[in-house]
Amino acid sequence: MSDPKRQTKCARMAAAKSTLFSFLSLSFFLFSSGVSEASVSSDAATTIEMHGSGTTNPSKYFWKAMDILEERAGKPVRMTYRAVGSGTGQTEFIGDVSDFGSADIPLSSSQHGSLGGNVVQVPFQLGAVSFFHNVAADDLGVAGRLNLTSCTLAKIFLREITTWDDATIVAENPNLSVPAGQPITIIHRSDGSSSTYGITSYLSVACPAVWTGGGVKDARLFPVEATYAKPRQGSGNVANAIAENQYSIGYIDAGHGHELGFQEISLTNKFGQQLVSKEANIPKAATGFTLPSIEDDWSAVSLINLDGEDVWPITAFTYIYARTNLTGEVGRLVKSFMVYCLSDEGQAMVPDFLFYALDSTTTDSMRSQVDLKFNALTTWTFELAS
Repeated sequence: MSDPKRQTKCARMAAAKSTLFSFLSLSFFLFSSGVSEASVSSDAATTIEMHGSGTTNPSKYFWKAMDILEERAGKPVRMTYRAVGSGTGQTEFIGDVSDFGSADIPLSSSQHGSLGGNVVQVPFQLGAVSFFHNVAADDLGVAGRLNLTSCTLAKIFLREITTWDDATIVAENPNLSVPAGQPITIIHRSDGSSSTYGITSYLSVACPAVWTGGGVKDARLFPVEATYAKPRQGSGNVANAIAENQYSIGYIDAGHGHELGFQEISLTNKFGQQLVSKEANIPKAATGFTLPSIEDDWSAVSLINLDGEDVWPITAFTYIYARTNLTGEVGRLVKSFMVYCLSDEGQAMVPDFLFYALDSTTTDSMRSQVDLKFNALTTWTFELAS
């Protein structure tokens, strides 16, 4: 039988050794980072915080990146990101509520101007938005898919077409067999959303004769109809509503819809192809033109309904917004977060969350511009990945 006193003594010795080891390790890190040993206790007690908000789409990616960087940081850091939608994210960033913002749309010219040139917009990934439906597979017939042109979609979301057996839909889908007079339930975002901006911009560009309201972030262009038009806050609630309402149609980011096993609507791109996003070359939409500097106004940059074989018509960059007058440890952390998202490791992680990495030329350019613009802020030192 073991001696309890001896066990207690051994435990105390082990704890003392662990404390000494931790102290020596921290002292070595701070010494190698150029921080004096006298600042050990105050630095160890101070948690440096960085908070962002914006579009829902990259939230899981951001949370994973933040977890990785918090684990590798040599000092206590806390990073958060609130998925509140692109519109709210832009408002909070401009109102100086957040340390950085994110959206799948660039700042408007007036928003960019209101910041007095003290802002960068840094794209770090590509995504696609698509329409999904909840029509029973048996109703689709032998084709097994639902084809809708941009003008038909515009009429559906304006509720000019209200039933699935409308002659226009049947003409585009001759094998469709639905109950007579079956109503269409439309699901749309109620809050400011880059997904709404994407689909309304697409309808406006591809079918301007029907969709006359242009591209908007909010729900103002959707009709108010209590039974068959259902606004929902956040992409998760839109997805839930599509799943819960048979014979509904809605829109979310394509990767989210695929992950949930939703049926996607086949669109006709500008090249004339009928395709779903899985059949498209999503990154191709971002090729063939010169991007602005990260300090410039990006409001004219659009990847909507571009020409080309296999091009998806509703594609967008995801941006990080940051102020160029950032200072101190928070400034260093924001810079380091952007650099990580543009790093080889950060880009390799993007497809894990059903989005698309930038091409290497664009990534290198964005990373160099961030380093140059924030050269007064040293990049945070993180431990190497094991």
